[in-house]
Amino acid sequence: PPSTPAATATTATTIAFTAASLSATEPPPPLSPPSTAERLLAGGAAGAMSRGITAPIDRVKILFQVNASPVNNHFTAANAVGAARRIVREEGVLALWRGTGAAVTRVLPYSATTFAVFPVYNAALAHAAGEPEGGSIRTRFVAGAMSGATATVLTYPLDLLHARSAAHSTAATTATAAAAAAAATTAA
Repeated sequence: PPSTPAATATTATTIAFTAASLSATEPPPPLSPPSTAERLLAGGAAGAMSRGITAPIDRVKILFQVNASPVNNHFTAANAVGAARRIVREEGVLALWRGTGAAVTRVLPYSATTFAVFPVYNAALAHAAGEPEGGSIRTRFVAGAMSGATATVLTYPLDLLHARSAAHSTAATTATAAAAAAAATTAA
């Protein structure tokens, strides 16, 4: 249908009003710093996710550390891949994540503590040094070191629990690993 001058004027006014109101909107206010609870949650979630993703690598590393012998005392990428394949073949794919529950139990409070205490240490050190609110790179470095030390002291028993559960392997895996190491030495 043909448009009337009144309809065209109304449409033009609506478009102009909408465009003006869109351009007149103010940017959102800046975000406030996260609360301690939000830092604890973010740190714990980040730590748990990273540990879950890297668990198979950690399991193989710990098995090499614990099962080191004069016959098989060197770590190579090929040996690590072979160990992972043996674990999957003999124990199933989920065995690559053995000990992950203990690792997450440790890393969750570790990361949460680090995330939560860093701003406290940073603010205290910056204040003591007479620096601006964010502190200098030196202040942030020391605050990070103090945060890591605090988290380590609080979670060390959980780290020991993780290492023991990840090092546990079935007799078949241990026997196969020993046989493979002996065969590799004989072949060399």
